[in-house]
Order: sequence, then C-alpha cells, then structure tokens
Amino acid sequence: MPDILGRLRPPRLSAAPSSPALGEMYWSSADGYLYYWNGTAWVSGGSGSGGGGATMAARAYRNAAFTLSAGSTKIPLDTSSYDTSGMVQLGNGRIVCSVAGYYQIDGEVAIQSTAAGQQVGAAIYRNGAQASVGSDNFTAGSGNSVRAAVAVTPTVPLAP
Repeated sequence: MPDILGRLRPPRLSAAPSSPALGEMYWSSADGYLYYWNGTAWVSGGSGSGGGGATMAARAYRNAAFTLSAGSTKIPLDTSSYDTSGMVQLGNGRIVCSVAGYYQIDGEVAIQSTAAGQQVGAAIYRNGAQASVGSDNFTAGSGNSVRAAVAVTPTVPLAP
C-alpha cells in the first residue's frame, strides 16, 4: 500500500449512509464521532480523546417497581440514560453487545424486607448463561434492606 501524505478527511454527514461498504467511514456532525462500517453495524471510533478501537458505552436500569416471586427472576431493564452505540434494547429489557470485544458490566439489586434470615442474590447473564453472581443475607438486627452487587470484569471477551 502506498504512503499518502496529508490528512484523512472522511465525509462529514448528519446521518449514516444507507448502503455502506465494509470499512467505509464518516464523521457525524450530529454527535462529533467518527464511525466505521464493520459489515454489520456502524461502530463509533470515539471522539479521538484516547485509545484505539470502538468506544461503546451504555447505562440501563430498572426504574419502575418490579414484584419479585420466589426463586429466580430476570428483572428487565426499562430505562436508559445513555447509549453511544445502540446496545440497549428496552423492548426485551437487556443490553446486547453487537461487536465482539471486552466489556465491563456492573449490577446491583436492592431489596427491602422486614424478616431476618432471607437471602438476596444478583447475577449477570451472558448469552443466557450466568457469568457472575453476588449475594447477601438479612440478619437479625441488620435493618430492613440489603444490597447484592455483582460485576463482570473485562477479562473474557464477549461476542455478539
């Protein structure tokens, strides 16, 4: 490949091209990010303020009340405060990683109860399988609420 001196000036567009070719890029005038087409989706390269690769970030959580039943219950997400790359799917209550890579995922569940001796647990699932779990117990005299925190650190790559 020949060396080309100068600057890379991708097209400056307010919206993504509708029929992209693999590797095509554009700079979004709407959000100030550089995007490339990976053959499946437009991936943000970030704002240029650090590291290489895609900058993907999302925060989603359960805002509405949710009644738990005995046993295992998956609690669907219903609110997103930000999503830089379309990972949050509130229709099915989850975050979907569409690009293979390393992700940091954190979660916490807070339960209120007046009875001691109960246990609360929280888990994060990856592709339907439990990836991480945390738990805590209510004990006599400990008050009436407990939190269980859980995290998946970016030690294992997640694939779409």
